[in-house]
Amino acid sequence: MYCMRDQIAVFKAHKIEDVKVKEQPYERELDLTLEEVYRGTMKKLKIERQVFDDDNVTTHLQEKVICVNIKPGLPRDSRIVFQNVGDEGPGISPGDLVIITKDLPHDKFKRDGVNLHMEVSLDLYQSFEKLIVELNTLDDRVIRFAITEVIS
Repeated sequence: MYCMRDQIAVFKAHKIEDVKVKEQPYERELDLTLEEVYRGTMKKLKIERQVFDDDNVTTHLQEKVICVNIKPGLPRDSRIVFQNVGDEGPGISPGDLVIITKDLPHDKFKRDGVNLHMEVSLDLYQSFEKLIVELNTLDDRVIRFAITEVIS
């Protein structure tokens, strides 16, 4: 279907310069802390791209700031697409910018899908007693829970 649409565009074009090919998507990684993924955040990225001058023939380099909305709980390796923000040029329509999210390691928690895991080490004596463990969460709460059995 796309092939037919491209062929029709060629027939409708008055001259060969009127036919535009879409630039390939440009991929860029965005590192996120676990706190940013947990709470959600807005990240700003500065990109540089070629855009047409007023004469629609020559191009110049332009800086653009892209605001990336990170929703709470966004899965790792998510792809966020900004359409038509790539380079322009004669016979080239702007490609898409694809942001791929990457999780940075955290010093306490490991992310497993929507779950967070944390390891707590106890010495031998603590493991035989009833022990209260305090856990500081990512949203600054303190959770206390009792360990009542030995887990290996």
